[in-house]
Amino acid sequence: TFFATPLCTPTRVQLMTGQYGFRTGYLGMNNKAFIPAPGSPETDIGSRFTFADLLKTRGYATAQSGKWQLSGKLPTLIRDAGFDEYRMWAYEHNLPPGVKHPGREPNNDQHSRYWHPSIVQNGEHLPTKPEDFGPDLFNDFVIEFARRHREKPFFIYYTSVLTHGPRVETPDPAKPGARVPASLKSNLEYFDHLMGRLLASLKADGLAANTYVFLVGDNGTAGDGKGTPTELGARVPGILWGADVKHGVVSRAVADLTDIFATLADLSGATLPKDRVFDGKSFASVLRGEKPRHRDWIYS
Repeated sequence: TFFATPLCTPTRVQLMTGQYGFRTGYLGMNNKAFIPAPGSPETDIGSRFTFADLLKTRGYATAQSGKWQLSGKLPTLIRDAGFDEYRMWAYEHNLPPGVKHPGREPNNDQHSRYWHPSIVQNGEHLPTKPEDFGPDLFNDFVIEFARRHREKPFFIYYTSVLTHGPRVETPDPAKPGARVPASLKSNLEYFDHLMGRLLASLKADGLAANTYVFLVGDNGTAGDGKGTPTELGARVPGILWGADVKHGVVSRAVADLTDIFATLADLSGATLPKDRVFDGKSFASVLRGEKPRHRDWIYS
């Protein structure tokens, strides 16, 4: 049983397919020369073989929670990429016909992912209130899905909306009803609080012994190297948790997002299709402390 978290569009495609951008067409973020043309076959993530498709071959129930920002339209949105259920932050074009959501993010006209969030769950608009905080609702969905599927294998792709800008006030975990002022620090601390709730629920529900949690950071911080092939844009946190993961290790092993696909195949016993190239290599032996090294290089 597995979880995964991050990222912006090119890195999510790389993570979900186990392939580098020169195979998928997603080579960058903002320059149109490095992004598939709108409406082209390359933009259709639902036509690709994803890590959710891979794990479904082993009988896994699959879910997505949080950011999507990829292709697809209702009613097949997200499900065509291999996910049985989802709770997604919805742009206007993701909402069911005739639905208008009032919540907007501070200082722009984008549908809110934070307070009074715009959410579509399994094809239907999920009404929210101004006092509802989106990250709480996405985290609750992850915990509830895991709880419902505790008797069978499950995989949840948890693409957290925190700590992406805009920075907003967060709930104060120590004072119900109060809020903590907006900053990167407070947003990161609230994300950490949510991860603590998630891990505590896995332990309380008896799932800690056979669940892996893969936590991966975004590809840099906005305004400070994001999307660049430098250390600031390519070297990100990776924290991995599980019963047979060697605890307390700060690893110097080099790995990249394509490796997660291969590692999930290794840990689940799934067989990679032979009709396409996968760029990743399993680092399961590194997780177990059997090897100190993994790769000599990565491609960013």
